[in-house]
Amino acid sequence: TASPTEDDTGMSTRYCRGGRAATLGGGVTILAGATLGGGTTINWMNCVLPPAHVRDDWAREHGIDGIDGAEFDADLSCVLNRIGATDECSAYNGPNQRLAHGASRLGWSFRRAVRNVDPARYSEESGGFVGYGDRSGAKQGAVNTFLADASQSGARILTSCHAERIMMRAGRAAGVMVTQRGAKGARTVHVDAATVVVAGGALETPALLLRSEIGGAHAGRHLHLHPVAALAAIYAGPQNPWVGAPQTVVVDEFADVEHG
Repeated sequence: TASPTEDDTGMSTRYCRGGRAATLGGGVTILAGATLGGGTTINWMNCVLPPAHVRDDWAREHGIDGIDGAEFDADLSCVLNRIGATDECSAYNGPNQRLAHGASRLGWSFRRAVRNVDPARYSEESGGFVGYGDRSGAKQGAVNTFLADASQSGARILTSCHAERIMMRAGRAAGVMVTQRGAKGARTVHVDAATVVVAGGALETPALLLRSEIGGAHAGRHLHLHPVAALAAIYAGPQNPWVGAPQTVVVDEFADVEHG
């Protein structure tokens, strides 16, 4: 069991710019993971598969080969199995009961959310705080799955690092220069590598490419954000939203309002 201060400091220590990253005009606040495991460490664990109509659109309109077939189905199944995606720990707490009831009254389609959680370690008492990390250890994010696999296979993981630039040699990526911060201050680390994989998400990947003066004309352009609005209401009785998982109902009635 972690100390209560972990929930207090989770936002400032595990989110991009302490959870205060925003668009230039301040109209949109961007919540993105900036810690070991990235977004998988601070997300709500809802595992929504790409719908068939979206995959068809990717294949038809954007020319992505194989995205609408059995090969990609196998890829999705492999990931879901590794992260232990299940609906076993998706009980409806107060707010989710209200959402399910409302959808049912309106005749809208909805379903129980599939989440990447280890049932043996899941705790309803701390389930509502997964957005700040996970004190129970039940979250099957990258830290407990793919990064653990990499570590067991001999990979070395450096934490508290900021990738400054990709080092180039003869027109090819040859390593990365990072700044690592610790109790004794900051130090510069050069990592030489035959292969460099840039996986900094939609925000940091183009930033690193631009700092490295590579990436082509499209680096830093075409960003799309998923807007999220909060809806608050007053009910006759307490809802206790901090007990249980925060998001266990998926209302998909309007998932395809534009027919693909």
